[in-house]
Amino acid sequence: VSSGKGKMMTLANSVKQEFDLVPNAVDKIPPAYSCDKERIIILAISTSDNPSASVLNFCKEPHSLSEIAAHLKMNPSSYFRKKYVTPLLIEGKLAALGKRNSPSLKYITTME
Repeated sequence: VSSGKGKMMTLANSVKQEFDLVPNAVDKIPPAYSCDKERIIILAISTSDNPSASVLNFCKEPHSLSEIAAHLKMNPSSYFRKKYVTPLLIEGKLAALGKRNSPSLKYITTME
């Protein structure tokens, strides 16, 4: 009976590649531990409590207001737009692509 250890390492390595983790982020299971009940634990830590930073990172490619709100797990309301998107537009960190009030309006980061 296979413990599935190979499958777990494959999954762990996929996570490592997807999120560009440091080389030691995926470790081996020590031989002293039983592998019959393996679990993979993914710990995600945000380095910023600032939603604006997340918006700028997400908008390196053009996205609509709805897509940005969904990315932040928020509702694309006028409050969301005024609180998170408009200040970035005023600061020149975010640009609008398309006509104002257009359903196809998208936003993109203007700086690295």
